[in-house]
Amino acid sequence: MSMMRERMAAEVSRQLRNELLEGLLLGHLTDPEEAGRRAARVGVVAGRAYQVLILSPEDESAPLPDATADARRAALRRRRLLEGLAEAIEERAPDAIVSPQQNELVAIVPVSEDARRGPRALGQAAILHASALFSSWSLTVGVGGACQEPTEIADGYVQARRAVEAAQRFGRRGEVVAFEDLGLYRLLFQVANPDELDRFVEQVLGSLLAYDARHQADLVLTLSAFLNANASPQATARELAVHVNTVSYRLQRIKTIGGLNLDQAEDRLLAGVALKIVAGMAPPASRPRP
Repeated sequence: MSMMRERMAAEVSRQLRNELLEGLLLGHLTDPEEAGRRAARVGVVAGRAYQVLILSPEDESAPLPDATADARRAALRRRRLLEGLAEAIEERAPDAIVSPQQNELVAIVPVSEDARRGPRALGQAAILHASALFSSWSLTVGVGGACQEPTEIADGYVQARRAVEAAQRFGRRGEVVAFEDLGLYRLLFQVANPDELDRFVEQVLGSLLAYDARHQADLVLTLSAFLNANASPQATARELAVHVNTVSYRLQRIKTIGGLNLDQAEDRLLAGVALKIVAGMAPPASRPRP
């Protein structure tokens, strides 16, 4: 009976703590004083900056013939994985506020001047820990911006959520992705219909992609390298390990086949955006470098 009472008390305490955290994460607390009081009750130290991490695991193993058994297995492993990740984070960052959710783990982590103890390093360690627990699972970690006040934690949570979703949508599963590093993907993610992105790629790069597929050519790869090299044929040649005349020939073919005039800033911009989309959608081995 004593053990049962202790377990019940611990469960009630956990539920109350999660409710307080949920209010902070979802922005239900707009009054700064009330937000500060509730933040202190879950462990947030006043005057200290924090970042929100979302750790989102995905099972990449082949499904079982029995869908019900597969769902039970996945749910059990997800729960064990989240519990293991929570313990690992609390061990590496004792000041972190960790909250296992149904399908993911949320951590509010103090900002550290030591990069080895910061949120990115914590995310990398979590990915390694997840792979050690279950090799068939991948873990994507989204990192929000720094939160100076408790009322800013909700914004950090939204940013971490967008970082995870953008990573999953644009081919960066299994990585640590910070919202501040998303760059152009922050805008691309706002396109609700992925078909619009496909149509944009088809309009800008469709003829080049088709030509490369038919002739095993490297026009798209050359275009990507050329833009990464700040439109320098010499630097592009060094990157691709080919003669500069080869690069010049390919650039002319890109203009003729793709209709892209790379002397024009607008055409370079269109090509760069399309290449970002292609890099995100393609399998890792076949991605041109964005």
